[in-house]
Amino acid sequence: MKTSHSLLPAMFASLVCYLGVGSLATAAHQALFLLFVALDQALLGSILGALLGALLSFALGSRTCFASRGGKTLQPLRFACVAGLHNTLNAVAMALLLGLETHPLLAQALTTGCLTLQGFFLHRQWTYHHVDLVSSHPGR
Repeated sequence: MKTSHSLLPAMFASLVCYLGVGSLATAAHQALFLLFVALDQALLGSILGALLGALLSFALGSRTCFASRGGKTLQPLRFACVAGLHNTLNAVAMALLLGLETHPLLAQALTTGCLTLQGFFLHRQWTYHHVDLVSSHPGR
């Protein structure tokens, strides 16, 4: 039986992996966002970029950060629920910050920073919690 103390290294490894995958997803999000900022459509760019980032995050995260044996049937649905919450909070925060005339890049950076850990813990504790999480790097 694993104790909470022995789970810390595994959770840290998952967090580091999640941040790496998240960096790639965020880069895709930001690229689309910047395109829409240039078109004077920052809020739409933020929403569409968040959707693109979510798709990338699921595709990579489910294979690397939260690899599992079995129990994957509901993962996409649970991921979609968390991503929907994340994207809703992203849109609300962006609308509020842009309404306060915050620069779009600062608004997006603040929003992304505030939502990152929330996403990690929701995915770890709910999206992928119902499966047997295993190391995506055998032998580690």
